[in-house]
Amino acid sequence: MSDFFQNGIITTHHLLADDTADDIEKRILRYTKENPIALILPAAVMEFRKPALANIIKSLAGVKYLREIIFTVGAGVRRKDFLLIRRMTSGLPQKCSIIWNDGRNIQGLFSAMKKSGISTGVDGKGRSVWMAMGFALAEGRSKVMALHDCDIVSYDTRMIARMCFPIVNTETEFLYTKGFYSRVTDKMHGRVTRLFVTPLIRALQEFAGEGNQYLKYMDSFRYILAGEFAMDHELAKRVRIPCDWGLEVGMLSEVFRNCSLKQICQAEILSRYEHKHQALVASPKKGLNKMVTDISRSMFSVLASGGMDFRQETFENLAVAYRRIAQDLIAEFYSDAAFNSIGYRRDEEQSTVDMFARMIIRAGRSYISAPLGSVSELPNWNRVNSAIPEFPELIKQAVKKDMSS
Repeated sequence: MSDFFQNGIITTHHLLADDTADDIEKRILRYTKENPIALILPAAVMEFRKPALANIIKSLAGVKYLREIIFTVGAGVRRKDFLLIRRMTSGLPQKCSIIWNDGRNIQGLFSAMKKSGISTGVDGKGRSVWMAMGFALAEGRSKVMALHDCDIVSYDTRMIARMCFPIVNTETEFLYTKGFYSRVTDKMHGRVTRLFVTPLIRALQEFAGEGNQYLKYMDSFRYILAGEFAMDHELAKRVRIPCDWGLEVGMLSEVFRNCSLKQICQAEILSRYEHKHQALVASPKKGLNKMVTDISRSMFSVLASGGMDFRQETFENLAVAYRRIAQDLIAEFYSDAAFNSIGYRRDEEQSTVDMFARMIIRAGRSYISAPLGSVSELPNWNRVNSAIPEFPELIKQAVKKDMSS
Protein backbone atom coordinates (compact mmCIF):
# COMPACT_ATOMS: atom_id res chain seq x y z
CA MET A 1 0.00 0.00 0.00
CA SER A 2 1.31 3.41 -0.97
CA ASP A 3 1.23 6.78 0.77
CA PHE A 4 -0.98 9.73 -0.15
CA PHE A 5 1.73 12.41 -0.12
CA GLN A 6 1.35 15.06 -2.83
CA ASN A 7 4.72 16.58 -3.71
CA GLY A 8 5.83 18.74 -6.59
CA ILE A 9 3.48 20.77 -8.78
CA ILE A 10 1.43 18.05 -10.50
CA THR A 11 -1.26 15.72 -9.12
CA THR A 12 -0.17 12.24 -8.04
CA HIS A 13 -2.58 9.30 -8.05
CA HIS A 14 -1.47 6.59 -5.60
CA LEU A 15 -2.32 2.94 -5.08
CA LEU A 16 -4.05 3.41 -1.74
CA ALA A 17 -5.77 0.01 -1.68
CA ASP A 18 -4.31 -3.47 -2.04
CA ASP A 19 -6.38 -4.34 -5.14
CA THR A 20 -8.61 -1.85 -6.93
CA ALA A 21 -8.69 -3.74 -10.24
CA ASP A 22 -12.31 -4.88 -10.34
CA ASP A 23 -13.67 -1.54 -9.19
CA ILE A 24 -11.61 0.63 -11.53
CA GLU A 25 -12.28 -1.62 -14.55
CA LYS A 26 -16.03 -1.48 -13.94
CA ARG A 27 -15.95 2.29 -13.75
CA ILE A 28 -13.66 2.72 -16.73
CA LEU A 29 -16.03 0.64 -18.88
CA ARG A 30 -18.73 3.20 -18.21
CA TYR A 31 -16.50 6.14 -19.13
CA THR A 32 -15.01 4.57 -22.27
CA LYS A 33 -18.39 4.59 -23.97
CA GLU A 34 -17.80 8.32 -24.31
CA ASN A 35 -13.99 8.25 -24.31
CA PRO A 36 -12.80 5.07 -26.11
CA ILE A 37 -9.17 4.01 -25.70
CA ALA A 38 -6.49 2.96 -28.19
CA LEU A 39 -3.49 1.08 -26.80
CA ILE A 40 -0.21 1.63 -28.67
CA LEU A 41 2.46 -1.05 -28.31
CA PRO A 42 5.91 -0.26 -29.80
CA ALA A 43 7.88 -3.49 -30.18
CA ALA A 44 11.12 -4.78 -31.66
CA VAL A 45 10.82 -7.90 -33.76
CA MET A 46 12.84 -9.93 -31.24
CA GLU A 47 10.21 -9.25 -28.57
CA PHE A 48 7.64 -11.30 -30.49
CA ARG A 49 9.84 -14.34 -29.88
CA LYS A 50 10.07 -13.81 -26.12
CA PRO A 51 7.63 -14.90 -23.39
CA ALA A 52 7.02 -11.38 -22.02
CA LEU A 53 5.17 -10.15 -25.11
CA ALA A 54 3.37 -13.46 -25.61
CA ASN A 55 2.01 -13.08 -22.07
CA ILE A 56 1.03 -9.46 -22.74
CA ILE A 57 -0.96 -10.45 -25.84
CA LYS A 58 -2.68 -13.25 -23.96
CA SER A 59 -3.57 -10.90 -21.10
CA LEU A 60 -4.92 -8.18 -23.39
CA ALA A 61 -7.54 -10.56 -24.79
CA GLY A 62 -9.51 -10.12 -21.56
CA VAL A 63 -9.45 -6.31 -21.48
CA LYS A 64 -12.96 -5.21 -22.43
CA TYR A 65 -12.51 -1.45 -22.25
CA LEU A 66 -9.97 -1.17 -25.11
CA ARG A 67 -11.50 -0.24 -28.45
CA GLU A 68 -8.32 -0.88 -30.46
CA ILE A 69 -4.75 -2.10 -30.12
CA ILE A 70 -2.02 -0.80 -32.42
CA PHE A 71 1.30 -2.65 -32.64
CA THR A 72 4.07 -0.58 -34.21
CA VAL A 73 7.31 -2.27 -35.26
CA GLY A 74 10.55 -0.73 -36.51
CA ALA A 75 13.63 -1.77 -38.42
CA GLY A 76 14.60 -5.35 -39.12
CA VAL A 77 11.05 -6.64 -39.63
CA ARG A 78 10.99 -8.77 -42.76
CA ARG A 79 7.93 -10.14 -44.52
CA LYS A 80 8.03 -13.43 -42.60
CA ASP A 81 8.37 -11.49 -39.33
CA PHE A 82 5.34 -9.39 -40.17
CA LEU A 83 3.31 -12.51 -40.89
CA LEU A 84 4.39 -13.98 -37.54
CA ILE A 85 3.30 -10.80 -35.74
CA ARG A 86 -0.01 -10.84 -37.58
CA ARG A 87 -0.64 -14.46 -36.56
CA MET A 88 0.28 -13.81 -32.92
CA THR A 89 -2.14 -10.89 -32.65
CA SER A 90 -4.98 -12.29 -34.78
CA GLY A 91 -6.85 -13.76 -31.80
CA LEU A 92 -7.30 -10.47 -29.99
CA PRO A 93 -11.00 -9.49 -29.76
CA GLN A 94 -10.28 -5.77 -30.08
CA LYS A 95 -9.66 -4.16 -33.46
CA CYS A 96 -5.98 -4.85 -33.98
CA SER A 97 -3.64 -3.10 -36.44
CA ILE A 98 0.08 -3.42 -37.12
CA ILE A 99 2.20 -0.50 -38.34
CA TRP A 100 5.03 -2.07 -40.36
CA ASN A 101 7.39 0.91 -40.41
CA ASP A 102 10.00 -0.93 -42.48
CA GLY A 103 7.47 -2.18 -45.02
CA ARG A 104 7.06 -0.86 -48.55
CA ASN A 105 3.75 0.94 -47.91
CA ILE A 106 4.86 2.89 -44.83
CA GLN A 107 8.25 3.61 -46.40
CA GLY A 108 6.32 5.13 -49.30
CA LEU A 109 4.64 7.50 -46.82
CA PHE A 110 8.02 8.50 -45.39
CA SER A 111 9.16 9.37 -48.92
CA ALA A 112 6.02 11.45 -49.52
CA MET A 113 6.57 13.35 -46.27
CA LYS A 114 10.21 14.10 -47.11
CA LYS A 115 9.15 15.47 -50.52
CA SER A 116 6.76 17.82 -48.68
CA GLY A 117 9.54 19.03 -46.37
CA ILE A 118 8.39 16.96 -43.38
CA SER A 119 11.20 15.40 -41.34
CA THR A 120 10.71 11.70 -40.59
CA GLY A 121 13.73 11.35 -38.32
CA VAL A 122 15.48 8.02 -37.91
CA ASP A 123 14.16 4.57 -37.15
CA GLY A 124 13.55 3.88 -33.49
CA LYS A 125 10.93 3.75 -30.78
CA GLY A 126 10.11 7.43 -31.14
CA ARG A 127 9.28 7.22 -34.82
CA SER A 128 7.32 4.01 -34.32
CA VAL A 129 5.21 5.70 -31.62
CA TRP A 130 4.77 8.78 -33.82
CA MET A 131 3.41 6.75 -36.74
CA ALA A 132 1.07 4.78 -34.49
CA MET A 133 -0.32 8.03 -33.10
CA GLY A 134 -0.77 9.36 -36.62
CA PHE A 135 -2.66 6.22 -37.59
CA ALA A 136 -4.88 6.33 -34.50
CA LEU A 137 -5.73 9.98 -35.21
CA ALA A 138 -6.49 9.14 -38.86
CA GLU A 139 -8.79 6.30 -37.82
CA GLY A 140 -10.63 8.58 -35.39
CA ARG A 141 -11.96 5.64 -33.36
CA SER A 142 -10.48 6.59 -29.99
CA LYS A 143 -10.31 9.71 -27.84
CA VAL A 144 -7.56 8.48 -25.52
CA MET A 145 -4.20 6.95 -26.46
CA ALA A 146 -2.26 4.82 -24.00
CA LEU A 147 1.19 3.35 -24.46
CA HIS A 148 3.38 0.86 -22.66
CA ASP A 149 6.50 -1.14 -23.50
CA CYS A 150 6.46 -4.75 -24.70
CA ASP A 151 9.24 -6.21 -22.55
CA ILE A 152 7.39 -6.08 -19.21
CA VAL A 153 8.01 -9.27 -17.27
CA SER A 154 5.70 -8.37 -14.38
CA TYR A 155 2.78 -7.47 -16.67
CA ASP A 156 -0.63 -6.70 -15.24
CA THR A 157 -3.47 -5.21 -17.33
CA ARG A 158 -4.52 -3.05 -14.39
CA MET A 159 -1.73 -0.68 -15.38
CA ILE A 160 -3.69 0.35 -18.48
CA ALA A 161 -6.83 1.18 -16.49
CA ARG A 162 -4.82 3.16 -13.95
CA MET A 163 -3.08 5.17 -16.68
CA CYS A 164 -6.26 5.96 -18.55
CA PHE A 165 -8.74 6.50 -15.72
CA PRO A 166 -7.74 10.13 -14.91
CA ILE A 167 -8.28 11.05 -18.59
CA VAL A 168 -11.44 9.10 -19.42
CA ASN A 169 -13.10 10.19 -16.17
CA THR A 170 -15.52 12.86 -17.36
CA GLU A 171 -15.50 14.55 -13.95
CA THR A 172 -11.83 15.56 -14.16
CA GLU A 173 -9.85 17.64 -16.66
CA PHE A 174 -6.59 15.71 -17.09
CA LEU A 175 -5.16 15.42 -20.61
CA TYR A 176 -1.99 13.48 -19.78
CA THR A 177 -1.02 10.75 -17.31
CA LYS A 178 2.52 9.57 -16.67
CA GLY A 179 2.84 6.12 -15.12
CA PHE A 180 5.20 5.34 -12.25
CA TYR A 181 6.09 2.28 -10.18
CA SER A 182 8.80 0.75 -8.03
CA ARG A 183 11.91 -0.58 -9.81
CA VAL A 184 13.16 -2.86 -7.05
CA THR A 185 13.81 -6.62 -6.94
CA ASP A 186 16.74 -7.91 -4.90
CA LYS A 187 18.42 -4.60 -5.73
CA MET A 188 17.54 -1.11 -6.92
CA HIS A 189 17.11 -0.65 -10.67
CA GLY A 190 16.28 2.50 -12.64
CA ARG A 191 19.89 3.70 -12.72
CA VAL A 192 19.37 6.46 -15.27
CA THR A 193 16.50 7.96 -13.29
CA ARG A 194 18.14 7.58 -9.86
CA LEU A 195 21.72 8.40 -10.72
CA PHE A 196 21.39 10.71 -13.69
CA VAL A 197 18.10 12.47 -14.42
CA THR A 198 17.13 13.45 -10.86
CA PRO A 199 20.56 14.81 -9.85
CA LEU A 200 20.93 16.50 -13.25
CA ILE A 201 17.61 18.30 -12.82
CA ARG A 202 18.60 19.44 -9.33
CA ALA A 203 22.01 20.58 -10.55
CA LEU A 204 20.35 22.55 -13.36
CA GLN A 205 18.11 24.21 -10.76
CA GLU A 206 21.23 25.64 -9.12
CA PHE A 207 22.11 27.32 -12.43
CA ALA A 208 18.63 28.28 -13.63
CA GLY A 209 17.26 29.14 -10.19
CA GLU A 210 14.76 27.19 -8.09
CA GLY A 211 11.97 29.31 -9.56
CA ASN A 212 12.36 27.69 -12.98
CA GLN A 213 8.91 26.21 -13.55
CA TYR A 214 10.04 23.65 -16.11
CA LEU A 215 12.62 22.13 -13.77
CA LYS A 216 10.14 22.14 -10.88
CA TYR A 217 7.74 20.29 -13.12
CA MET A 218 10.31 17.72 -14.21
CA ASP A 219 11.40 17.13 -10.63
CA SER A 220 7.79 16.39 -9.66
CA PHE A 221 7.69 13.04 -11.47
CA ARG A 222 8.34 9.92 -9.41
CA TYR A 223 9.80 7.90 -12.30
CA ILE A 224 10.57 10.28 -15.11
CA LEU A 225 11.83 7.65 -17.58
CA ALA A 226 8.82 5.36 -17.33
CA GLY A 227 7.73 4.37 -20.83
CA GLU A 228 4.05 4.25 -19.89
CA PHE A 229 1.68 7.17 -20.48
CA ALA A 230 -1.79 8.08 -21.72
CA MET A 231 -3.05 11.24 -23.38
CA ASP A 232 -6.13 12.85 -24.87
CA HIS A 233 -6.37 12.63 -28.67
CA GLU A 234 -6.45 16.42 -29.07
CA LEU A 235 -3.15 16.68 -27.19
CA ALA A 236 -1.73 13.92 -29.40
CA LYS A 237 -2.26 16.17 -32.43
CA ARG A 238 -0.11 18.94 -30.91
CA VAL A 239 2.91 17.25 -29.34
CA ARG A 240 6.18 16.62 -31.15
CA ILE A 241 7.75 13.22 -30.59
CA PRO A 242 11.53 12.84 -30.13
CA CYS A 243 12.96 10.04 -32.27
CA ASP A 244 16.01 9.29 -30.08
CA TRP A 245 16.58 8.06 -26.51
CA GLY A 246 15.14 11.36 -25.25
CA LEU A 247 11.58 10.13 -25.96
CA GLU A 248 10.31 10.08 -22.36
CA VAL A 249 11.94 13.37 -21.31
CA GLY A 250 11.06 15.02 -24.62
CA MET A 251 7.44 13.93 -24.32
CA LEU A 252 7.17 15.45 -20.84
CA SER A 253 8.69 18.66 -22.19
CA GLU A 254 6.11 18.77 -25.00
CA VAL A 255 3.28 18.16 -22.55
CA PHE A 256 4.61 21.03 -20.41
CA ARG A 257 4.50 23.32 -23.47
CA ASN A 258 0.98 22.30 -24.50
CA CYS A 259 -0.93 21.88 -21.21
CA SER A 260 -1.57 23.71 -18.00
CA LEU A 261 -0.19 21.98 -14.90
CA LYS A 262 -3.67 21.12 -13.66
CA GLN A 263 -4.18 19.02 -16.81
CA ILE A 264 -1.13 16.83 -16.09
CA CYS A 265 -0.89 14.03 -13.55
CA GLN A 266 1.07 10.90 -12.68
CA ALA A 267 -0.36 7.59 -11.56
CA GLU A 268 1.11 4.64 -9.68
CA ILE A 269 0.17 1.90 -12.13
CA LEU A 270 1.95 -1.08 -10.54
CA SER A 271 3.47 -1.74 -7.14
CA ARG A 272 6.45 -3.51 -8.76
CA TYR A 273 7.70 -3.44 -12.34
CA GLU A 274 10.33 -5.56 -14.03
CA HIS A 275 11.62 -5.47 -17.62
CA LYS A 276 14.90 -5.75 -19.51
CA HIS A 277 17.78 -3.49 -18.50
CA GLN A 278 20.00 -1.43 -20.76
CA ALA A 279 23.70 -2.21 -20.67
CA LEU A 280 26.24 0.20 -19.19
CA VAL A 281 29.02 0.28 -21.78
CA ALA A 282 31.98 2.57 -22.36
CA SER A 283 30.88 3.71 -25.84
CA PRO A 284 29.05 7.09 -25.84
CA LYS A 285 26.90 5.85 -28.73
CA LYS A 286 25.48 2.72 -27.07
CA GLY A 287 23.44 1.60 -24.07
CA LEU A 288 22.86 3.90 -21.13
CA ASN A 289 25.55 6.35 -22.24
CA LYS A 290 23.69 7.04 -25.50
CA MET A 291 20.52 7.42 -23.47
CA VAL A 292 21.96 9.99 -21.05
CA THR A 293 23.52 11.96 -23.91
CA ASP A 294 20.20 12.25 -25.74
CA ILE A 295 18.36 13.11 -22.51
CA SER A 296 20.91 15.82 -21.69
CA ARG A 297 20.66 17.46 -25.09
CA SER A 298 16.87 17.36 -24.95
CA MET A 299 16.81 19.20 -21.61
CA PHE A 300 19.49 21.70 -22.67
CA SER A 301 17.40 22.54 -25.75
CA VAL A 302 14.24 23.17 -23.72
CA LEU A 303 16.05 25.36 -21.19
CA ALA A 304 17.86 27.31 -23.91
CA SER A 305 14.53 28.00 -25.62
CA GLY A 306 13.39 29.51 -22.31
CA GLY A 307 16.36 31.89 -22.20
CA MET A 308 19.02 29.94 -20.29
CA ASP A 309 22.52 30.73 -21.61
CA PHE A 310 24.78 27.71 -22.08
CA ARG A 311 28.54 28.00 -22.57
CA GLN A 312 31.24 25.37 -22.40
CA GLU A 313 32.21 26.33 -18.85
CA THR A 314 28.54 25.98 -17.89
CA PHE A 315 28.62 22.27 -18.70
CA GLU A 316 31.90 21.74 -16.85
CA ASN A 317 30.49 23.41 -13.75
CA LEU A 318 27.21 21.56 -14.22
CA ALA A 319 29.04 18.22 -14.24
CA VAL A 320 30.72 19.12 -10.93
CA ALA A 321 27.39 20.11 -9.34
CA TYR A 322 25.72 17.01 -10.74
CA ARG A 323 28.43 14.73 -9.30
CA ARG A 324 28.11 16.31 -5.83
CA ILE A 325 24.31 15.91 -5.78
CA ALA A 326 24.49 12.37 -7.15
CA GLN A 327 27.02 11.39 -4.46
CA ASP A 328 24.63 12.64 -1.77
CA LEU A 329 21.85 10.57 -3.33
CA ILE A 330 24.08 7.48 -3.37
CA ALA A 331 24.43 7.78 0.40
CA GLU A 332 20.63 8.00 0.69
CA PHE A 333 20.09 5.01 -1.61
CA TYR A 334 22.62 2.97 0.38
CA SER A 335 20.82 3.72 3.64
CA ASP A 336 17.44 2.94 2.10
CA ALA A 337 18.71 -0.36 0.71
CA ALA A 338 20.21 -1.35 4.07
CA PHE A 339 16.90 -0.49 5.78
CA ASN A 340 15.16 -2.97 3.43
CA SER A 341 17.95 -5.61 3.39
CA ILE A 342 18.48 -5.02 -0.34
CA GLY A 343 21.90 -5.47 -1.90
CA TYR A 344 23.62 -2.22 -2.89
CA ARG A 345 27.06 -1.72 -4.50
CA ARG A 346 28.16 1.81 -3.69
CA ASP A 347 31.35 1.39 -5.72
CA GLU A 348 29.39 0.47 -8.86
CA GLU A 349 26.97 3.34 -8.33
CA GLN A 350 29.84 5.80 -7.90
CA SER A 351 31.58 4.54 -11.05
CA THR A 352 28.32 4.99 -12.94
CA VAL A 353 27.98 8.57 -11.68
CA ASP A 354 31.56 9.36 -12.73
CA MET A 355 30.80 8.07 -16.23
CA PHE A 356 27.55 10.04 -16.42
CA ALA A 357 29.38 13.22 -15.35
CA ARG A 358 31.75 12.82 -18.30
CA MET A 359 28.74 12.31 -20.58
CA ILE A 360 27.26 15.64 -19.44
CA ILE A 361 30.40 17.43 -20.65
CA ARG A 362 30.36 15.45 -23.90
CA ALA A 363 26.66 16.24 -24.45
CA GLY A 364 27.38 19.90 -23.71
CA ARG A 365 30.11 20.04 -26.33
CA SER A 366 27.76 18.44 -28.83
CA TYR A 367 25.05 20.97 -27.99
CA ILE A 368 27.38 23.98 -28.25
CA SER A 369 28.70 22.84 -31.64
CA ALA A 370 25.22 22.34 -33.11
CA PRO A 371 22.33 23.65 -30.96
CA LEU A 372 19.72 23.04 -33.65
CA GLY A 373 21.28 19.74 -34.60
CA SER A 374 20.60 18.45 -31.10
CA VAL A 375 16.86 18.78 -31.61
CA SER A 376 15.42 15.51 -32.87
CA GLU A 377 11.66 16.00 -32.56
CA LEU A 378 9.36 14.80 -35.26
CA PRO A 379 6.70 17.34 -36.31
CA ASN A 380 3.29 17.20 -34.69
CA TRP A 381 0.40 15.69 -36.60
CA ASN A 382 -1.38 19.01 -37.06
CA ARG A 383 1.61 20.15 -39.15
CA VAL A 384 1.81 16.90 -41.14
CA ASN A 385 -1.89 16.95 -41.99
CA SER A 386 -1.68 20.62 -42.92
CA ALA A 387 1.21 19.95 -45.33
CA ILE A 388 -0.38 16.76 -46.73
CA PRO A 389 -4.17 16.99 -46.27
CA GLU A 390 -4.70 13.53 -47.73
CA PHE A 391 -2.26 11.92 -45.29
CA PRO A 392 -4.90 10.44 -42.89
CA GLU A 393 -6.41 8.49 -45.78
CA LEU A 394 -2.97 7.50 -47.08
CA ILE A 395 -1.84 6.01 -43.78
CA LYS A 396 -5.12 4.14 -43.32
CA GLN A 397 -4.75 2.63 -46.78
CA ALA A 398 -1.10 1.71 -46.20
CA VAL A 399 -1.90 -0.17 -42.99
CA LYS A 400 -4.94 -1.81 -44.59
CA LYS A 401 -2.80 -3.11 -47.46
CA ASP A 402 -0.25 -4.60 -45.05
CA MET A 403 -2.94 -6.19 -42.87
CA SER A 404 -4.74 -7.78 -45.82
CA SER A 405 -1.78 -8.88 -47.96
